[in-house]
Amino acid sequence: MRSLKVCPVACLPFWLPSNFTRMQEFPMTLVVLTPGFPKNEEDLSLSIQQQFVKTLHLHFPDLQVVVLALRCPASPAYQWHGAMVFPLSGLGKSAIGHVLSWIRAWGTLKKLRRNRKLIGLFSFRYNECALIGKLFSRRYSLKHFVWITGRDARKSNKLPKLLRPVAGELIAMSGFLANEFFINHSVRPAYIIPNGLEERALTPNRAAREFDLVGIGPQAAGKNPDPFIAVTALVRKHNPSVKASIWVDGPEFRHLQISIRDTYLVNNISIKVFKTRAEILGLLAQTKIFLDTSPYEGSSSVCLEALQAGAHVISLSNPMTGWVNHWHIAESKDDMAVRAVALLQSPNTEFTGVQPLRMSESVRNIMKLFGCSRLFGIPC
Repeated sequence: MRSLKVCPVACLPFWLPSNFTRMQEFPMTLVVLTPGFPKNEEDLSLSIQQQFVKTLHLHFPDLQVVVLALRCPASPAYQWHGAMVFPLSGLGKSAIGHVLSWIRAWGTLKKLRRNRKLIGLFSFRYNECALIGKLFSRRYSLKHFVWITGRDARKSNKLPKLLRPVAGELIAMSGFLANEFFINHSVRPAYIIPNGLEERALTPNRAAREFDLVGIGPQAAGKNPDPFIAVTALVRKHNPSVKASIWVDGPEFRHLQISIRDTYLVNNISIKVFKTRAEILGLLAQTKIFLDTSPYEGSSSVCLEALQAGAHVISLSNPMTGWVNHWHIAESKDDMAVRAVALLQSPNTEFTGVQPLRMSESVRNIMKLFGCSRLFGIPC
């Protein structure tokens, strides 16, 4: 484990490895600001962030990537798939803890600017990351872009009103999010770059899949698993033996048990608690239909992973700009049930994996904004 160096920044410490200034100097560095990041290379959480950084390192190996994780994990600085990660929290979720992490982030950015050639800053979500990125990039005349990923486009997000973003610094993950941000904050993002997945072998068509319906419960606010139970009840009227599974985090387990019991679906729905993303990917490979019951969706990685695993996706929202094979948009939970029954009963339904969006394309399009052709002399 690396030793830690305490450096006063406004009388407060921020974490840096003791050999920070002696690390091999790369010609160019991109700073990624994110609320959280995987704690090690075995941690499969925070899918979008980890796939973005891994793909960035794969396609731009001469670029030094530095990640500033404002909220989690709580650990010393570490290497992650070629990137240097600085966790800046560890002080809880209090307001004071957040402010301290912002001060640490500012001090770390100043240290990076002195020892690296920064090509710019890239923020995940229009939140505190965008706040720090905008202020620092304005102070030192650096490029800064924000990837709007979902709930940050909502009207409840008060930060855009405070910072007054310009269109040229905003990237929306979908046309839906671009429209939402414009409606709620009167600024239309200049760029639409969708979320994608790492390329991997697609799941072939397999008739024997254990689960007819699968849903993922509320990993975060806004996810609502109760419509999943209602849709399963409607599907059971046509298929009494329908087999479903819903995965949730711990606090939702008891609530779902009661809802399933009250709707007499104990023999149809099983509940599993989140452990690792690898387990979720394994479940999706055994799924016929993945139900996304959230009424608001930015660009869901789990939906893309379900498609990649060979499942069909039925969602209540349409985060995509165009038509996607095996992705069905329902107008209500009743319509969702009708579409699910049709897919389950049709002998022509295929369960072959599809990959509509690739993270490699997302990364290259984002790097174009930082001038990768000029900086690296390669086409993007």
